[in-house]
Amino acid sequence: MSATAICMVNKRSQYPSSTLYSMHDLRYRIFYQRLDWEVPTNAAQEKDEYDDLEPAYIIAKSPTDLVVGCMRLLPTMGSYMLKDTFPELLGDSPAPQCNSIIEISRFAVDKDYNFLNKNGINYVSLMLFKNLYLSSTSHGYTSAVAVTTPAIEKYLKKIGIEVKRIGTQKAMLIGNSKAIAIQFNLDLNFYLTIRSALNQ
Repeated sequence: MSATAICMVNKRSQYPSSTLYSMHDLRYRIFYQRLDWEVPTNAAQEKDEYDDLEPAYIIAKSPTDLVVGCMRLLPTMGSYMLKDTFPELLGDSPAPQCNSIIEISRFAVDKDYNFLNKNGINYVSLMLFKNLYLSSTSHGYTSAVAVTTPAIEKYLKKIGIEVKRIGTQKAMLIGNSKAIAIQFNLDLNFYLTIRSALNQ
């Protein structure tokens, strides 16, 4: 079932403009239209200041070349969302700043592209996480942090990912949504968990 999506991992400048356009369109439809998040938009595109920092993206495409999933990767040694936009989620805890920790953000999957395993997990999301692991091992990242919602936290745990809350460890209302800060390891157990889910 992994053939239902083809993933690429590149820096922003390495993607063609058409792929970036489709990715920002997907983010607009999910974060602005469906989830009603307070995100910057322009001409039906969702794009923020972190997209100007030459991040890496994991982008999933269908066999017909449609962008059906994405994930943004930002090193924690520079500017990133948890540290610079949502520091209130950290409370008195210092923001992670380490060469071995990556931040993931703008994790999005097109729900109309609905290929699920027997446990109801979308294969596109599993392919994104598989490529997160493969990319991380080649760049020396051993764990990931993220600002997300309790619903996504629950989804990750359903996959089998061992997620822990960091900072205040409490959900806080930010804009229209409750947000939390999480961290999980990008180790062999993570990879085996994703691989097992892909084979279900």
